[in-house]
Formats: sequence, structure tokens, C-alpha cells
Amino acid sequence: MNSLKLALALLILIWPASLRADPATPPRAEALLHELLETGPRSEMFTSAFLDAIPLTQIQDISREMRAEIGPLTHVHVDGDRFEIETASHIVTGLIGLDGMGRIEGLRILGSMPRVATLEEALEGFDNLGSDVAWLVLKNGEVLADHRADQPLAVGSAFKIAVLKILSEDIAQGVLRWDDIVHLDNALKSLPSGMLQDFPDAAPITVQTLASLMISISDNTATDHLLHLVGRPRVAAALGMGFVPSTREFFALKFDNDARQTYLDQPSNRAEIAARAAQTLEKSASLPAYQPGLEWYVGLDRLCALLIETAELPPYRINSGPASAKDWHQIAYKGGSETGVLNMTTVVQDAHGQKICAAVTVNNDVALNEKAAFSAYRAFLNLLRREL
Repeated sequence: MNSLKLALALLILIWPASLRADPATPPRAEALLHELLETGPRSEMFTSAFLDAIPLTQIQDISREMRAEIGPLTHVHVDGDRFEIETASHIVTGLIGLDGMGRIEGLRILGSMPRVATLEEALEGFDNLGSDVAWLVLKNGEVLADHRADQPLAVGSAFKIAVLKILSEDIAQGVLRWDDIVHLDNALKSLPSGMLQDFPDAAPITVQTLASLMISISDNTATDHLLHLVGRPRVAAALGMGFVPSTREFFALKFDNDARQTYLDQPSNRAEIAARAAQTLEKSASLPAYQPGLEWYVGLDRLCALLIETAELPPYRINSGPASAKDWHQIAYKGGSETGVLNMTTVVQDAHGQKICAAVTVNNDVALNEKAAFSAYRAFLNLLRREL
């Protein structure tokens, strides 16, 4: 037991699906959280089912690890089943549920973020994440912070924002409808993330379901079907790219060194080379790391513009990403990642209609510390919520 990452991984397991916290228990829950992270856990604090899942000695290790990581508590607040813990250096959010005897039967950490006082301090959290970093903050269209936001960097699945943008144009013009049926084509099936790669050939799926899966769980097979449906040239234009590979082509080129090198060496023939490589695609448990040149390269200024234009669409209502739904009136999020690549792009709106786009891209020649990146990004969003 030597990291907060392991502690959070263990705690996240203990949240029964049927659990409903008693709204009359906040004082008791606050007292338990204080004890858990100050004097340490006791067996009497937990139900037997909780202790069956995680032994007390393990909970004590977790508690010590968290205290060492976040420091002494300065404030604990419980609202229903949600809690927020504050220390001088961190804010930790989570869920807590008690049984009828006031014992903990569910505990889940939702996020931990460093406390930051200024936008400059928040942005410093991105500086050491990778060798190539860009960020952008827009408030009602006005630039609040900008670092290389017009520089096209690899953004992974965030390119799917543009696919949804072009799809929405076709729907607005009556070319397509949300309830149109698309039959899955084996030639367009990709690799995970997602689920549709495992559906039978010719299975009927509505356009709205394809779009919802593409955005909410980054389903690659859904993406490739929509990319085929709306056509690549318009998506490429929206992204500022000459050619947009499908995810299936991307994976195929990843696994084929010769085809990938030919693809990189011959920009004018990329469509033909990618299509030929994608004729066969083997499932694999591991994906080669980021290969410069083989990706979707987009500036954050474009991604923010695209997400602001599409933020009202239904597919964004499913997964709010790193932003907390309780903090904002509306959230639209799409990110992307592979080994060495990470993008997080969010448009949030408060109850008064003020709108912020907060976007970060990190590229690196080795694996990124995604935990640190998400923690810095959540702190970033939390500061924007307080300062908006």
C-alpha cells in the first residue's frame, strides 16, 4: 500500500448499487469522516458487509495514506449522500452512506484535486504533465488564458466533437434524422473503447444511439459509422486536417509498421494507404504508444469552437466527464487519450447563462500521469466555478 491511487481504487469498490443515504444523517456522517481521517478508523464505524469487502487493517492503511497525501482536515461538509473534504492543500469529493445504526455501509471517492487560489496557479498544474502542453480558457467567447491554443496537437478521441458537429448540421438541414436507422457493417467495426464492435453484423442502430455512444463512452465503431455516414471531407475541414483517418484505420496503421511509415511518408496517398491497411484488423490486448504523425491533430481553439456550437446536443447529457453535475447548470465534455496523448475539453454553463470552455492537451513521448492530469484539470474547473 504505497499510493493514494491504490487507496482510491479500493474505496471506489464499496458502494452498493441499491444504497440510498438517509438525508437526516449529515452530522453523523461528518463526524465519521473526521474520525476516519484524523484519529483513524475503528471496526465499530463500519457494517460487517463493508469489513468483509475490505478488512479493517486495509482501511487503516488507506486512512494513513490519505492523511499523508492531503494533510489535516480543515472542513467537512455532507449533503445527502455527497461529501466534500477540505484540507490546506486538497479538496476531496465522494459519497457516503450509513445504515440504520449510523455505521458506514458505502464509501466512494469521486475525486481529489489540489487547492489552487488563482488561474495562474491552476495552470501551473499542467506545466510538467508532458513535453508538449497547450491550454485554453474562454469565458463567453473572451480569452482568459491561452497557451499554444492554436497549435495542432494530437487530441485522440476529442476529434469526435467534429463528427457530431457535421452530423448536427445534416440533421438541422433535414438530410438525416436522429431516428434514422443505420445497420452495422463489419467493414466499419473498430476496436474498443466502446461496445458496438461486439454487436452482430447488420444490427439496426439509430443515429442518435450512435452519436450518444460516440460521445458518452467514446465508442469507436459508432464513430466510424457516423464518419462514413456524414463523409470525411467536411469533418476534416472542421478539424483543419487534410485527411481524417477512421479509428479502424488508426488502429490498423498502429499495428503495421510498414504501412504506417508509408502513410507518414506519402501525405497525398493517405486515404488509399489507410483504407488498404484497414482491410484486416486483429484484436489486441495492447496498443502501441503514440506515433508522431499518426493521430488527429487539432488546436484547442478549434475544439472549443466546435464544442461551444454543439454543447446543447443530447449526446452530451450522458457523461459530464471531470466536471461535477452539481456545480453547473449544463456540462458538455469530450476528451481523448492514448499512451502519450491526453485531451480534456469541457464547456460548462452556470445558472445565469455564462459559458466557459476549458481545454487542455498534453502530448509526450512516454506514458502520461493521467491521475495527475485529471486532478489538475478538476482543480482548474473548481477554480473557474468559484471565480465565474
